[in-house]
Amino acid sequence: MQKAAVLDSVSKVVAASQIQSTTEKLPPYKETGGDSITKEIVVYLVEKPVCFYGLQTKFQLEFADDKQFKVYISTEFGREYFQELTANFNDLRKVIRSQWPFEKGTKLVSENLHGYGYEYTKTKKVTTKTEKIIVQYVDPDLKNSKAKYLLEVLWANLKNTRMEGSNF
Repeated sequence: MQKAAVLDSVSKVVAASQIQSTTEKLPPYKETGGDSITKEIVVYLVEKPVCFYGLQTKFQLEFADDKQFKVYISTEFGREYFQELTANFNDLRKVIRSQWPFEKGTKLVSENLHGYGYEYTKTKKVTTKTEKIIVQYVDPDLKNSKAKYLLEVLWANLKNTRMEGSNF
């Protein structure tokens, strides 16, 4: 979808305030035919989230050459609200599964980060052009007892963009 149409829809449908916008020129790589790509990221703070129960709900829209290819949504939960986080996570999974039948579990593990989630697609065969949704929760700082959990949803579709050869 074209950037102008997406931003117009956001302004009409979501109660959110734009808090950041960045633009960068990505260097050419072989799938671009030697031409650079203009990547733009617009971040919003959602004022009254409907599907997310946490705090500081944000969404980030990403565009390549004025075409949307990614949406990232996150919300925070204090450590004492893990039950609410998992309830929100499971509610989102139910909604997504109704339209995205192929599900694959994922784990994020590193020295100071842990997460768990699912990747959804509409087709069984997955390629770099496959549209997908990922829903996951993450403990971004295992060593910090005051760190908040993140509940994240990522939608990506590189098809019909020159980002097809990039990493989601």
